[in-house]
Amino acid sequence: MMPALAYGRVPADPQAYVPASGRRTKSSLDRLAWGAVIVLLLAQRGLFRQFALREVVGSYPPYFDQLAYLEQSYETYQRILDHGVITGLGEGMGLKFGHLPMNAGGATLHLEAALLYLMTGPSRLSAISLNFIYFAVFQIVLVAAVRWLTGRWSAAFLALGLLLTTMTGFYFAGGLFDFRFDFGAFCFFGIFICAVVRSGIFDDWRWSVVAGAAAVVLGTHRLITLVYLFGIFGLFLGFLVAFWFVRWNDLPGQQRIQRRVRGTLVAGLIIAFLAGPVLWHHRQAIYGYYIAGHLEKGEKELRARETNTTTFLASIAFYPMHLKDDHLGPVFLVVVYWTLILALLVGIVTAASRLPGTRRPAVPIDFICGYVFLGLCLMVPLAVLTADTAKGQQVAGIMVAPILWLVILAVVMLLEAYRGEPMPAAARYLLHVLATVAMLAGLWVQFTQYTRRTIVSQNPRDVADLVGMYDRMFDDCQAMGWTSPAIAVDCTSDFLYHKNLTILGYERHGVLLSAGGSIGQLQAYPVAELFERMRRSDFAVITRLAGPAPEYQFPFDLQLQELHPQILAWCRQNMTELRRLHVFDRDIDVFIRPSVKMQAAADGWITSDGLTVTGLAAVLRQRPVIEMRGQANFQYLGRVPHVTAALLREGGQIPVPADITASGSSYLITVRLNPGDVPVAGTAEVHIAFDAHFVPREIGANADTRALVMPLPSEAVLKVSS
Repeated sequence: MMPALAYGRVPADPQAYVPASGRRTKSSLDRLAWGAVIVLLLAQRGLFRQFALREVVGSYPPYFDQLAYLEQSYETYQRILDHGVITGLGEGMGLKFGHLPMNAGGATLHLEAALLYLMTGPSRLSAISLNFIYFAVFQIVLVAAVRWLTGRWSAAFLALGLLLTTMTGFYFAGGLFDFRFDFGAFCFFGIFICAVVRSGIFDDWRWSVVAGAAAVVLGTHRLITLVYLFGIFGLFLGFLVAFWFVRWNDLPGQQRIQRRVRGTLVAGLIIAFLAGPVLWHHRQAIYGYYIAGHLEKGEKELRARETNTTTFLASIAFYPMHLKDDHLGPVFLVVVYWTLILALLVGIVTAASRLPGTRRPAVPIDFICGYVFLGLCLMVPLAVLTADTAKGQQVAGIMVAPILWLVILAVVMLLEAYRGEPMPAAARYLLHVLATVAMLAGLWVQFTQYTRRTIVSQNPRDVADLVGMYDRMFDDCQAMGWTSPAIAVDCTSDFLYHKNLTILGYERHGVLLSAGGSIGQLQAYPVAELFERMRRSDFAVITRLAGPAPEYQFPFDLQLQELHPQILAWCRQNMTELRRLHVFDRDIDVFIRPSVKMQAAADGWITSDGLTVTGLAAVLRQRPVIEMRGQANFQYLGRVPHVTAALLREGGQIPVPADITASGSSYLITVRLNPGDVPVAGTAEVHIAFDAHFVPREIGANADTRALVMPLPSEAVLKVSS
């Protein structure tokens, strides 16, 4: 017969009072509960995958930032394939010669993605699957931490249900389907807090080591979070020291505080020694982005106007407002409101009905230290983010985890749901009800968000036309041999951002271009510089708004709208128009720089085999006159050679008028095509032959035995027919 337990007394070995049959029942319940968690994660994975395939994978990557991170992950993967795992990762980390540029946002996301690509293949689905993995681990760790704290599955499922009702995973930028640092930081911050709670708020040095390791993962994943962590740890140590003096006459209390100081120092030193070198390694990138970019340049004022935070009150309210509306969400707030109200009422009734002299139950952690630590986890990031003039709604998700844990601790304390302690019947029943309601609400949020439609599935034709535009640009780059095309886009629009060509080209064709933007910034350009940049562009994407203007436009957008007629006229005069289309809210004209690819020997010499000139058919039909200029010394030939040319077509060749003139060491080769002979689509090739050559070995110049004519032309200009 089980002996009676005094209320509030923790048995030395709680399992000693549980008969074998009870232990078997408890073990069966654990297996059943963990099985339910696994089934839930599998269901989420299925919903995640179908949403990604429907709304993400076949479209462009929206919201700018993830394009750069995807490019970095694909580049790292290519380095691994080319040079091996160790060297490739070293180049990705910036530790090897020829390394990739460092990123101010984080140090590990692209490395994790590149390793995942080795198993799943490089794709958008693989990249964003990292976010789901982070979220799944967070859910498991949260359940385990709450289960340890309370010893009750009802409390663990209450916490899980509350997490599933939050909206940060479905926010348009920085959520589950956006390949950037913010969602991973949200998950890792939550995992770190779970480890701290499991340590008894740094009371257990072993779990403090785990918490420090989790913080290192967080800090290296999202470098700005190291600022949060150092602030949190510093302020918490200050609190512990002050708390130690408050408990001057309480020796056991002081000893517990001393253990927490040691645990905090252990975790903090782990962060400093492991994450500190990573922070130092990225110092230049961090300075360029956060200091020079956010503090010293005029961008911060433009960003403040973009987010409407130019006043002090608006700046202060920005993150709390977006945290409430976009990351916590209405369902979470409603469920939390009623959870806390009901838990408070039951807690008051329980306290009032407790018999005088009854000992209060022993608690597994110090709730004062817990609340202070969680409060710092909330307030330090809020203060750091608010101090930055350039604000972004997506980063507010970092504050969800401490709010979640503040709610959990409040419910645990009010209902006295402590590990190894009996609960009052009313509190126990209420906890079951709250867990059921929270799980149902969480499942409803997850299902409705995963089954919603976005702009992608709502506008499939526009998305197809846009992707087709990038496919055509990619094919043109391949035909012209351009590996780093410069693209001029006249608006700040995510679906027209130049790196879309890089990402879609790699995902759809397996070739990694390095597309760059010849124009595109927040500030306006000097007009002369603007047109000089246009001249150096390989592509120009000129747009016109077909709907209402956005609420806020950067000076660059306003300038380009004002100069639209002049820019469009310049493009039609100096470039070749390839395509017109309408996508979303814009009419788009795509232009390409008129150019040809000249091929001869690998070292840049034309041999007796002649010269092959390749150009886009659409360009050559509009500009059929090809003028190629270069430098040559014709003394070895004895004269200027005669040239003949032929347009290469299936089934034969078409002779083409061609001539060469020379003045001193300069020469000009002119080829005049008949536009009617040029193919309608694809590429056209012209072969140019020369009637004279020399062999360097025969004239004693060197040991080269090739029959050479002259160096390859240095430039080619395409003109319209006169």
